[in-house]
Amino acid sequence: MTVRRVGSPYTAGPMKIVCGKVLFILILFSLNCSLHGSGTDRELTNRIKGLPSVSVSAGAGVWHMPLQNGMENRFLPVSVSLEYGRASCPFSLFAGAFIFTAYNIDYFLLKPNYLMAGIQYAPLKGKRISEKFNIYATGGINLSYTRFTEELYPGITSYENKVERQLGAGLAAGIGAGYKLKYFEVRPMLFGFTGKARFFAGHFTKQAFNAGSLQCHLLIVHRFNLHKTACPAFRKYYKF
Repeated sequence: MTVRRVGSPYTAGPMKIVCGKVLFILILFSLNCSLHGSGTDRELTNRIKGLPSVSVSAGAGVWHMPLQNGMENRFLPVSVSLEYGRASCPFSLFAGAFIFTAYNIDYFLLKPNYLMAGIQYAPLKGKRISEKFNIYATGGINLSYTRFTEELYPGITSYENKVERQLGAGLAAGIGAGYKLKYFEVRPMLFGFTGKARFFAGHFTKQAFNAGSLQCHLLIVHRFNLHKTACPAFRKYYKF
């Protein structure tokens, strides 16, 4: 009778229930891993997203406009810039140089160049859509170096090709969007710069000029990750 009780359905039932529950939990866990990745993968992804990177960009102006009344476009600007940030943070540090801009009126030539430093905000950064598309807003200050040239000054030959120079400071802002290709990002950006300058411009006293401008640049951006590894999982999630 004792042997029959040990092998009876009454004692084997709880074991079957426990095994069924364990099997059910394992199925759910496997399904969750297949859909969302394992806990180790998610932990690795989160850690990788917090690693820093530097983005380098070069661009050419496709449109620009002086803020000084009466000036006309002479030369299109070019730009180079750097960004430093983390993949999971929408804010990053931004610095750029915008050079070779030139405007003219009659025989006067105004050449403002800008060094910009500020903060860039990318609200989609860290989201899945940012793997292909992102939007950007940049704000900060600029240091301007402006040259004013009298190319041909009638009547006074000593003023011909005379160059006046001035340093100034102002505000800078930009807005744009980017589309990511395999190794690069194409990013059109509209920048605005403020600035003031004073030049003689053929007079006996200095005249006030607006050295600010609006510039639309087409940027080509490439990101360099500061922590590299041969780990396949790292490369998969950080996309080297």
